[in-house]
Amino acid sequence: MRQLVRSRLDDEDFEEEYLDQALNEAQWDLLNKRNLTFLEKSTTATLTAGTNSVPYPSDMRTLIGVRVVAVGIQSYDISENYVDYADFQLQNYNQLAGTPTTPLWWTEFAGSMIFPAVADKDYTVTFDYIKEVPRVDGTIVNTFAIPDAFQELLKIGAYMRIAKREDDYDVKNQETLDYQKLLVDLVHAYTRNRGARNKHVMRVMGR
Repeated sequence: MRQLVRSRLDDEDFEEEYLDQALNEAQWDLLNKRNLTFLEKSTTATLTAGTNSVPYPSDMRTLIGVRVVAVGIQSYDISENYVDYADFQLQNYNQLAGTPTTPLWWTEFAGSMIFPAVADKDYTVTFDYIKEVPRVDGTIVNTFAIPDAFQELLKIGAYMRIAKREDDYDVKNQETLDYQKLLVDLVHAYTRNRGARNKHVMRVMGR
Protein backbone atom coordinates (compact mmCIF):
# COMPACT_ATOMS: atom_id res chain seq x y z
CA MET A 1 0.00 0.00 0.00
CA ARG A 2 2.91 2.36 0.65
CA GLN A 3 4.19 1.75 -2.85
CA LEU A 4 0.75 2.21 -4.42
CA VAL A 5 0.28 5.61 -2.76
CA ARG A 6 3.83 6.72 -3.55
CA SER A 7 3.25 5.80 -7.19
CA ARG A 8 0.06 7.86 -7.23
CA LEU A 9 1.93 10.77 -5.67
CA ASP A 10 4.77 10.25 -8.14
CA ASP A 11 7.06 10.67 -5.17
CA GLU A 12 9.11 7.60 -4.27
CA ASP A 13 10.70 9.40 -1.33
CA PHE A 14 7.51 10.53 0.42
CA GLU A 15 7.97 10.26 4.20
CA GLU A 16 6.96 6.88 5.52
CA GLU A 17 5.61 8.26 8.83
CA TYR A 18 3.05 10.51 7.15
CA LEU A 19 2.25 7.90 4.53
CA ASP A 20 1.43 5.29 7.17
CA GLN A 21 -0.67 7.78 9.10
CA ALA A 22 -2.65 8.66 5.97
CA LEU A 23 -3.28 4.99 5.19
CA ASN A 24 -4.47 4.24 8.73
CA GLU A 25 -6.70 7.32 8.86
CA ALA A 26 -8.18 6.40 5.48
CA GLN A 27 -9.00 2.90 6.73
CA TRP A 28 -10.47 4.13 10.01
CA ASP A 29 -12.65 6.61 8.14
CA LEU A 30 -13.96 3.81 5.94
CA LEU A 31 -14.54 1.20 8.64
CA ASN A 32 -15.03 2.71 12.10
CA LYS A 33 -18.65 3.77 11.51
CA ARG A 34 -19.69 0.73 9.45
CA ASN A 35 -20.55 -2.79 10.59
CA LEU A 36 -19.18 -4.81 7.69
CA THR A 37 -19.12 -8.60 7.54
CA PHE A 38 -15.35 -8.92 7.19
CA LEU A 39 -15.04 -7.23 10.60
CA GLU A 40 -17.30 -9.78 12.30
CA LYS A 41 -15.85 -12.04 14.97
CA SER A 42 -17.04 -14.50 17.62
CA THR A 43 -15.31 -15.44 20.85
CA THR A 44 -16.23 -17.05 24.15
CA ALA A 45 -15.69 -16.22 27.80
CA THR A 46 -16.57 -17.98 31.04
CA LEU A 47 -19.05 -16.59 33.56
CA THR A 48 -17.86 -18.39 36.68
CA ALA A 49 -20.28 -19.65 39.31
CA GLY A 50 -20.59 -17.13 42.15
CA THR A 51 -19.73 -14.13 39.96
CA ASN A 52 -21.97 -11.71 38.09
CA SER A 53 -19.76 -10.25 35.37
CA VAL A 54 -17.73 -11.29 32.35
CA PRO A 55 -15.28 -9.06 30.44
CA TYR A 56 -15.95 -8.10 26.85
CA PRO A 57 -13.38 -9.15 24.24
CA SER A 58 -10.52 -6.67 24.25
CA ASP A 59 -10.85 -6.01 20.50
CA MET A 60 -14.64 -5.48 20.48
CA ARG A 61 -16.07 -2.30 18.99
CA THR A 62 -19.78 -3.11 18.55
CA LEU A 63 -21.69 -5.93 20.20
CA ILE A 64 -24.04 -7.76 17.82
CA GLY A 65 -25.28 -10.78 19.73
CA VAL A 66 -24.81 -12.79 22.94
CA ARG A 67 -25.52 -16.47 23.60
CA VAL A 68 -25.21 -18.40 26.85
CA VAL A 69 -24.83 -22.13 27.47
CA ALA A 70 -23.95 -24.42 30.40
CA VAL A 71 -23.82 -28.12 31.15
CA GLY A 72 -27.37 -29.44 31.07
CA ILE A 73 -28.79 -26.22 29.60
CA GLN A 74 -29.50 -25.60 25.94
CA SER A 75 -27.88 -22.51 24.43
CA TYR A 76 -30.09 -19.41 24.60
CA ASP A 77 -29.87 -15.88 23.24
CA ILE A 78 -29.82 -12.83 25.55
CA SER A 79 -28.99 -10.20 22.92
CA GLU A 80 -32.25 -8.31 23.42
CA ASN A 81 -32.15 -8.39 27.22
CA TYR A 82 -30.05 -5.26 27.74
CA VAL A 83 -31.11 -2.96 30.59
CA ASP A 84 -30.01 0.67 30.74
CA TYR A 85 -27.24 1.04 33.34
CA ALA A 86 -29.10 3.61 35.49
CA ASP A 87 -32.27 1.48 35.54
CA PHE A 88 -30.21 -1.61 36.27
CA GLN A 89 -28.58 0.06 39.28
CA LEU A 90 -31.93 1.14 40.67
CA GLN A 91 -33.44 -2.32 40.34
CA ASN A 92 -30.40 -4.39 41.28
CA TYR A 93 -28.51 -2.35 43.84
CA ASN A 94 -26.96 -5.38 45.60
CA GLN A 95 -26.30 -7.90 42.86
CA LEU A 96 -23.87 -10.09 44.80
CA ALA A 97 -26.32 -10.72 47.65
CA GLY A 98 -29.08 -12.17 45.47
CA THR A 99 -29.95 -15.81 44.94
CA PRO A 100 -27.65 -17.45 42.38
CA THR A 101 -29.47 -17.87 39.09
CA THR A 102 -29.13 -18.28 35.34
CA PRO A 103 -27.84 -15.18 33.51
CA LEU A 104 -30.58 -13.46 31.54
CA TRP A 105 -30.88 -9.67 31.94
CA TRP A 106 -27.71 -7.63 31.72
CA THR A 107 -26.11 -4.21 31.49
CA GLU A 108 -22.55 -3.11 30.80
CA PHE A 109 -19.96 -1.17 32.74
CA ALA A 110 -16.17 -0.68 32.53
CA GLY A 111 -15.75 -3.07 29.64
CA SER A 112 -17.76 -5.92 31.18
CA MET A 113 -21.22 -7.46 30.88
CA ILE A 114 -22.95 -7.30 34.28
CA PHE A 115 -25.81 -9.56 35.43
CA PRO A 116 -28.29 -8.82 38.26
CA ALA A 117 -27.28 -11.84 40.35
CA VAL A 118 -24.35 -14.21 40.61
CA ALA A 119 -24.34 -17.27 38.36
CA ASP A 120 -25.54 -20.58 39.82
CA LYS A 121 -22.96 -22.52 37.77
CA ASP A 122 -20.28 -21.95 35.18
CA TYR A 123 -21.61 -20.59 31.86
CA THR A 124 -19.97 -20.13 28.50
CA VAL A 125 -20.86 -16.75 27.01
CA THR A 126 -20.42 -16.34 23.25
CA PHE A 127 -20.00 -12.81 21.96
CA ASP A 128 -20.69 -12.00 18.30
CA TYR A 129 -19.27 -8.58 17.53
CA ILE A 130 -17.61 -6.13 15.19
CA LYS A 131 -13.91 -5.93 15.99
CA GLU A 132 -11.81 -2.81 16.31
CA VAL A 133 -9.60 -1.90 13.36
CA PRO A 134 -6.04 -1.75 14.70
CA ARG A 135 -3.28 0.53 13.50
CA VAL A 136 -1.21 -1.07 10.78
CA ASP A 137 2.42 -0.48 11.75
CA GLY A 138 4.29 -2.96 9.56
CA THR A 139 5.48 -4.96 12.58
CA ILE A 140 2.78 -6.19 14.98
CA VAL A 141 0.02 -5.56 12.43
CA ASN A 142 1.15 -5.61 8.83
CA THR A 143 -2.04 -6.03 6.78
CA PHE A 144 -5.06 -3.81 6.32
CA ALA A 145 -8.55 -5.05 7.14
CA ILE A 146 -10.05 -3.84 3.85
CA PRO A 147 -10.34 -6.73 1.34
CA ASP A 148 -7.74 -6.84 -1.43
CA ALA A 149 -10.38 -6.10 -4.06
CA PHE A 150 -10.82 -2.64 -2.52
CA GLN A 151 -7.17 -1.62 -2.23
CA GLU A 152 -7.90 1.14 -4.73
CA LEU A 153 -10.35 2.67 -2.27
CA LEU A 154 -7.73 2.74 0.46
CA LYS A 155 -5.12 4.14 -1.92
CA ILE A 156 -7.35 7.01 -3.06
CA GLY A 157 -8.41 7.76 0.51
CA ALA A 158 -4.82 8.02 1.67
CA TYR A 159 -3.83 10.09 -1.36
CA MET A 160 -6.63 12.60 -0.77
CA ARG A 161 -5.52 13.04 2.85
CA ILE A 162 -1.94 13.66 1.81
CA ALA A 163 -3.03 16.06 -0.92
CA LYS A 164 -5.06 18.08 1.59
CA ARG A 165 -2.17 18.24 4.06
CA GLU A 166 0.60 18.99 1.57
CA ASP A 167 -1.20 21.38 -0.80
CA ASP A 168 1.21 20.11 -3.47
CA TYR A 169 -1.07 17.52 -5.02
CA ASP A 170 -4.39 17.99 -6.80
CA VAL A 171 -7.37 15.71 -6.21
CA LYS A 172 -9.11 15.26 -9.55
CA ASN A 173 -12.89 15.10 -9.86
CA GLN A 174 -12.55 11.59 -11.25
CA GLU A 175 -10.67 10.45 -8.17
CA THR A 176 -13.48 11.70 -5.94
CA LEU A 177 -16.05 9.96 -8.13
CA ASP A 178 -14.02 6.74 -8.14
CA TYR A 179 -13.74 6.88 -4.35
CA GLN A 180 -17.49 7.32 -3.88
CA LYS A 181 -18.31 4.51 -6.31
CA LEU A 182 -15.87 2.11 -4.68
CA LEU A 183 -17.25 3.01 -1.25
CA VAL A 184 -20.80 2.22 -2.39
CA ASP A 185 -19.57 -1.09 -3.83
CA LEU A 186 -17.77 -1.96 -0.58
CA VAL A 187 -20.82 -1.26 1.57
CA HIS A 188 -23.10 -3.16 -0.82
CA ALA A 189 -20.80 -6.19 -0.91
CA TYR A 190 -20.11 -6.47 2.82
CA THR A 191 -23.17 -5.19 4.67
CA ARG A 192 -25.28 -7.86 6.31
CA ASN A 193 -28.89 -7.71 5.07
CA ARG A 194 -30.17 -11.23 4.59
CA GLY A 195 -33.41 -11.37 6.51
CA ALA A 196 -36.61 -9.56 7.39
CA ARG A 197 -35.61 -9.09 11.02
CA ASN A 198 -33.74 -5.89 11.74
CA LYS A 199 -31.79 -7.07 14.77
CA HIS A 200 -31.10 -4.56 17.49
CA VAL A 201 -27.37 -3.79 17.69
CA MET A 202 -25.88 -2.77 21.02
CA ARG A 203 -23.14 -0.15 21.04
CA VAL A 204 -20.48 -0.79 23.63
CA MET A 205 -20.35 2.19 25.96
CA GLY A 206 -17.02 3.96 26.03
CA ARG A 207 -15.66 2.33 22.86
